[in-house]
Amino acid sequence: MTRPALHIVDAVLAEQDAERLLAWLETVRYRSVHHEGWRTVWRLLEGSPLRGPTWIAGGERNEEMPPALIPLVTALTEIALRDRPGYQVSITPWLYPVGTALGLHQDDGDYDGAFVFYLTREWDVHWGGLLSCVTELQTARPSPRAILDPGRERASVAGSGQGQWVAPAWNRLVLIAPQVRHFISRVDAAAGDRVRITLGGFFHPQTSTGAGRIRRSFANVGRRAMS
Repeated sequence: MTRPALHIVDAVLAEQDAERLLAWLETVRYRSVHHEGWRTVWRLLEGSPLRGPTWIAGGERNEEMPPALIPLVTALTEIALRDRPGYQVSITPWLYPVGTALGLHQDDGDYDGAFVFYLTREWDVHWGGLLSCVTELQTARPSPRAILDPGRERASVAGSGQGQWVAPAWNRLVLIAPQVRHFISRVDAAAGDRVRITLGGFFHPQTSTGAGRIRRSFANVGRRAMS
């Protein structure tokens, strides 16, 4: 059976757990995605979103998990990984203020799906910040991510011209199937001081190749974009 491109679940956490998680996010140390130089998954005019550290849930790494993250880890396990043992989950906080965006891309690396969890309390669809996905399955290798010349990339989606979008909302979880191309529309000036607040990450399977593959997979987490 084909997995849907997106799966949306609202009211994921108990309200007190969502409030506690948001309060903890106030204490996280964020930095620009470009702090070590231009990361080209964000194109030149897509601003500088902010990201926190990446935490890993699963196995012995659970001991390092901040307490405020544990209810989210539990929910992700119950919703996305039920009857699928042997997975680890990477979790990173993200902030998209006014002027930031993330262009069309397809995540890479050893993973079996991604997620975005929203803790944005107030939002208007006209403020942008929408997660948009090209839901049509690709039968050919995707066009390379456009950095300077977007012609081929534009042509690759023009034939379909359709997809699915999701607006930020309080306590909302979005699961994204592997290999689904997606982007985040620019946060408009009308949003003012409101910020698109999310935690995002990936589900990483452990295989017969052992821990070495997991370590390589998580080494790539910081170089990947997340919605």
